[in-house]
Amino acid sequence: MRLRDLNNEQRIVLKQRILVEQNENVSYLELASADDLVSDYTLEHTYGDTYFVEDDF
Repeated sequence: MRLRDLNNEQRIVLKQRILVEQNENVSYLELASADDLVSDYTLEHTYGDTYFVEDDF
């Protein structure tokens, strides 16, 4: 699956990964707000060329 094929929940998981990778200490509130804190542009820039499988989530 490409990034455009992912559902909203899978996209949020990726945004949470970005938060964890970019920050040393991430709170539960930040993880819950990942969709608001990480832009779609950042998601595309980070994972745009990645091919995913179900086991990635």
